[in-house]
Parts: sequence; C-alpha cells; structure tokens
Amino acid sequence: MRILVKILLSIAVVIIGVIIQAVISESGNDSTGLIRLLPGAIIIFGIIGVWKYLPKKDTDNRNLDKNV
Repeated sequence: MRILVKILLSIAVVIIGVIIQAVISESGNDSTGLIRLLPGAIIIFGIIGVWKYLPKKDTDNRNLDKNV
C-alpha cells in the first residue's frame, strides 16, 4: 500500500512540475534562467522527498490502543 501511495505522489509531483513549466513558458519570461530551473527542482526534490520520507513509529498511540 505504501509503495502505491508513493508512486501516486510521485506522479502528482511530476504533474505539478509540468504545469508550473507550462505556466512559465506561456508567460514568455525568457530572460531569467533561474525561474526556468524551478519546475525541475520541484520535480527532483519532490520525488526525493516522497521516497525518502519515513513515518515515525508512534508507540504512544499503540500503547493507548492496547489499554482500551
């Protein structure tokens, strides 16, 4: 299940990056190269963030569930 969620989040990050690139291209702002690098950075760091994220083990909630 976690792999499926990570794949879906990766696809969402790529779609967001492509949409931002399309908006930048349509605005016609060719003079600033840094703005053109932004969608690529969003895609790269977004995918790295999705795959490197590890949820914390929450033992307090598990202990509370056992007591109920």
